[in-house]
Amino acid sequence: VSQPLPGEIRMQWWTDMLEGAGHGDTEGSPVAAELLRAIREYRLPVGPLSRLIEERQFDLYNDPMPSMAALEGYVTDTSSALFSLGARTAAKPSEAIDHLARHAGLAQGIAQVIANLPRDASRQQLFLPLQLLQQHGSGTAEVFSGKQTPNIRAAIDHLTGEAQRHLDTAFELLAHVPPQVRPVFLPLA
Repeated sequence: VSQPLPGEIRMQWWTDMLEGAGHGDTEGSPVAAELLRAIREYRLPVGPLSRLIEERQFDLYNDPMPSMAALEGYVTDTSSALFSLGARTAAKPSEAIDHLARHAGLAQGIAQVIANLPRDASRQQLFLPLQLLQQHGSGTAEVFSGKQTPNIRAAIDHLTGEAQRHLDTAFELLAHVPPQVRPVFLPLA
């Protein structure tokens, strides 16, 4: 969406649908119907999906991501949650799988922030943590100018290092989960 209000309305519809509220009816939405079917069939918890919707509201506005901690929270409740829920469709939940899902999601989510930086900057959105930019002598104006500078490159390199660290951890943890859950983590390749 190009404006926050239509996005808020859509997010509210999904929230209502998950809560079983009246105007969240799935009639005419095959995706929602299949999601509800998967929730029932695999006994998926609705809480992570609700948090995912809450976190995605950040996408509707142009506030910069303030810090690494905020980015990690956002990515944990979005990308990591999807890995965790996907894994629950393949194997019994466990702390080991959830730990793997957290690192896998952080690796993938941070990589997406880096990959989407030019597009997001053109929209005046900043998922690259402001704290990290400032730590490397940069800021929003420099990012939004569309020019790659040594300061922005240093912040991106820092973020790349974080993603690589999480990816390495995820690959180490992958060897210790049941084989039937491993296909869920193929996007890490």
